[in-house]
Amino acid sequence: MSQECCHSPQLYEMLMHTEAILDTTSGVKFDEYLTNKTLRLATERRMEHLSNAAQNLPPDFQSAYPQIPWNKLEAQSSVLRHVDFQGKQEVLYRIATHHLHELHEALLAVRRN
Repeated sequence: MSQECCHSPQLYEMLMHTEAILDTTSGVKFDEYLTNKTLRLATERRMEHLSNAAQNLPPDFQSAYPQIPWNKLEAQSSVLRHVDFQGKQEVLYRIATHHLHELHEALLAVRRN
């Protein structure tokens, strides 16, 4: 994925991180995820970057694409800081394995526009 194809560096970063999370968590069961420290830490860090990139997009850009859950993305970093270990891992795993594909597809649609 080349950076030139995207509307902004933040959008490129969001696509890069969603793709990496999807690739590394595909087919991984929660027990496996929980015992794989490297995967857990990488997923958490990429989620932080994803949230930060969303926060750095201008409001007019965000309002042009209401199908993206900008508020949830921006709030994600706060959740990651304030949830206990087990709760955090459950939230991250659920996002990575159940919700991120939809976000990634929506981001790809934005890039195509």
